Amino acid sequence: MQDEERQLLHQRNASEERRDVRSKIALILGSALAILIAALSGWIVLRDQAERKKAQDELTSLNRWYAVVSGINALGLQVRDRDDLFSNACRIAVERGEFVMAWIGVVDRCTKKNCSDGLGGCR
Repeated sequence: MQDEERQLLHQRNASEERRDVRSKIALILGSALAILIAALSGWIVLRDQAERKKAQDELTSLNRWYAVVSGINALGLQVRDRDDLFSNACRIAVERGEFVMAWIGVVDRCTKKNCSDGLGGCR
């Protein structure tokens, strides 16, 4: 009877050890999976932020161009003098378009040379 008890105790201990090893393996694999998911999530967040920043910069640039084109189109209806139109168009490009400088050159069709006197605007 004592041999049977020892054998049962040995089987029970072996079963507990296997269960303990399985638990440790599951814990290690679960932790590794959690770390992998966290790293992947962090990478996705960084990528999305970069894409959002790029889209925001592009939208800002397009809005500036739209403001310039709209302002210059409105000038076409208000101004009758060509020099005044060019001067105000350059001013709008610098102010609304946030350009450092704007300049309009006019080419003489006969001589193929620039005949403007440097109409432009600066910040």
